Amino acid sequence: MAVAGKIANLEEAVVEVRTGIVEGNQNWSRSNVNVRTTATHDAATGHGRSDIDVSTTSTEELRLFVRDDAGDEFEIRAHGVGFGFREGHRVSAIYLASTRDSQRTDRDNLVGLINHSTAKHTLFNNSVRQRLSGPVGLLGMVIGIAMVIAGPILVYKLWSAFGPGDEDFGWIFIKGLGSLVIGVIGALFLHARLGAMLGPKGPTLEETVFARLREARDASIEREKGRMASTSG
Repeated sequence: MAVAGKIANLEEAVVEVRTGIVEGNQNWSRSNVNVRTTATHDAATGHGRSDIDVSTTSTEELRLFVRDDAGDEFEIRAHGVGFGFREGHRVSAIYLASTRDSQRTDRDNLVGLINHSTAKHTLFNNSVRQRLSGPVGLLGMVIGIAMVIAGPILVYKLWSAFGPGDEDFGWIFIKGLGSLVIGVIGALFLHARLGAMLGPKGPTLEETVFARLREARDASIEREKGRMASTSG
């Protein structure tokens, strides 16, 4: 399975919804045991004591086999959904992918589920955020400044230490040109970061992506309501 790529801007975000009928499901619990040891020391007696705290957390795992409207079967695997499914339920899976992903409706890209038969739905907020590139912010500023100031110096020093000698004017020119290129790239990067930080503020990538996902969810719900109304009529 190809690793899902991070989404850096809204143009790279692809939202897809796949709908079908549940033909099989599996549910099980996954338990994690956490052990914490706390050591205490009594200064008066000089004796020590260790207290052990054991806690268990359980996560509900879900696996669905769904037949979509084109007759193709696909699998849904998720945990912590918060509501159930059974055979015959009509469901939709919401996927958030990057335009660079070769597989857009795989497990890594699953960010939401809808059970149209029970009117339950959820978006996996943490999964959405994991698909997005984090803000560069201060780190980007530091990198840009370092490239502008230290980058050319470092390139020049490395070339002087390990490159050809300076007897040939051509090598001196290439060495200086390499330092200049690094400095220019750093300046452009720094300019872009300053523009992003000081320019007009709009909705963040996270806000716009969540808005698009909610639109896709609501459209799927309304589409299914219309389908069921026409079927019952």
